[in-house]
Amino acid sequence: MIEKILQYTNLIQLFVVITFVTVLFRHDRANPLDRILILILSVSLLNELITCLLMIFDRMTSIVYTVNVAVHHGLWIFLLSRLAKFRQPILYAMSGYLGFALFNILLLEGTKTFNYNTFIVGAILYLILFLIESFRQLRLENLSYFTHRNYLLLCAPILLFVCLSFIFGFKSRTLATSIIFGNIPLYTAIGFFANLVYYSLINIYIFRPKNSLDGI
Repeated sequence: MIEKILQYTNLIQLFVVITFVTVLFRHDRANPLDRILILILSVSLLNELITCLLMIFDRMTSIVYTVNVAVHHGLWIFLLSRLAKFRQPILYAMSGYLGFALFNILLLEGTKTFNYNTFIVGAILYLILFLIESFRQLRLENLSYFTHRNYLLLCAPILLFVCLSFIFGFKSRTLATSIIFGNIPLYTAIGFFANLVYYSLINIYIFRPKNSLDGI
C-alpha cells in the first residue's frame, strides 16, 4: 500500500498542500478575494486527495478531474468578477460556462473520459475577460492597477491555462506522452512548470504587503 501511495504522489501535490496551508494561515478574512482563493485551493486539494485515492484502488479518475476543472475555472472567473467593473456580464459568462460544462459531461464528452473542451473553453473565457479588463484599465491610464497585488493574483492561472490548453487542444495521448528529455513526457514537463508558476504567484500574492486598494 505504501508503495502505491508513493507511486501516485508527486511534486504538484506538494505545491497544492504548501500553498493551501500558507494561504489558510495568512489570508485576510475581510478580503473577499482571499476567501475565494481559499475556496479555489480547497477544491484543488480535495481533487488531489480524491484522485490519489482512486488511483491507489485502481478506480476511474476522469469524472473527478472534469468536475474539478469546471469548478476551478468557474471560481477563477468569479474572482475576476470581483475586480472588474463589468461584474454582471462576467457572472452571466460564468453561469454560461458552468452550464456548458454540465452539458458537455452529460451529452458530449461524457463521464468516462476527461472533458478537454471544459478545460479549454473555461481557460479561453478567463483569458478573454482578463484581457478585456486589462485593456479597459489601460484606456483609463490606471497604471497602478498593473502593479497591484490583486493583478498579480489575476495573472496566476494564465500560464497554466495557456500551457495545458495547448496540450489538451490536440486531444492526443501520443503527443502528451511524448518523451522530450530523459524519460519525462511532454505533459509532465509542461504541467510541472505551469503549476510551479501558478502556485508561486499565489504565494507571492499572499506574502505581498496589503494596501488601500485591496478588495476593489
